[in-house]
Amino acid sequence: LKGAAKRYDGRLVFEPFSYEFGKGDRIGVVGPNGSGKTTLLGLIAGTIQPDEGSVERGVNTVCSYYGQTAAGLPMDARMLEFIRMKSELTSLGDGTALTPERLLERFLFDRTMHDQRLSTLSGGELRRLQLVSVLAEHPNLLVLDEPTNDLDIETIELLEDYLDDFDGCVIVVSHDRAFLDGTTTTTIAIDGGGSALLYPGSYQLYRSYLDAQAEAAALADKARAAAGTAQPASKNAGRTRK
Repeated sequence: LKGAAKRYDGRLVFEPFSYEFGKGDRIGVVGPNGSGKTTLLGLIAGTIQPDEGSVERGVNTVCSYYGQTAAGLPMDARMLEFIRMKSELTSLGDGTALTPERLLERFLFDRTMHDQRLSTLSGGELRRLQLVSVLAEHPNLLVLDEPTNDLDIETIELLEDYLDDFDGCVIVVSHDRAFLDGTTTTTIAIDGGGSALLYPGSYQLYRSYLDAQAEAAALADKARAAAGTAQPASKNAGRTRK
């Protein structure tokens, strides 16, 4: 990203931001609701075009995007058919190669379900299947927008295991502090005004930095307040000496 920015209805919602994402990056994106986190992911994934600056993608970059909804899935397709449309063989980071059947089983879809149409699945099952379909695309740039929202604990743990062996670049938006601390090593923090700042370290280290900043600011305010109350007393003392 080179000075990439986005406007909606003429209002700048994501200020110019530059960063070169590389192999092995583990980046967590945090900030208040509506601050521009999903906009940043859209710029990276190519689903949103910048109004300023540019987004340049390497010729060998394969980006897969796991969004916040299951909208757009082919509901008439059968589960196994759907994953086969993505890939006939999925290689994991540890060198394991999985057929669509085994990939589905790895993410808790037993073979009795493989012939089911997507329209018969529950909301949670659809989201889990959507995750499988994203991983089956052989990405080396994996963009995850709130991946833990609709997944059960066992699936989240399976995703964490997958990311442990994944050798590409991972970019995650999440309010799940434990998931961020377990999967990311760099933090992009977006404030309510659309400004993005890069912090080395996990979310926990970022929070520790903010806490230290807040403590330092509080001590400075206390010192200024103490100095302000002491000043009139010194002036009165001077008048008494005269």
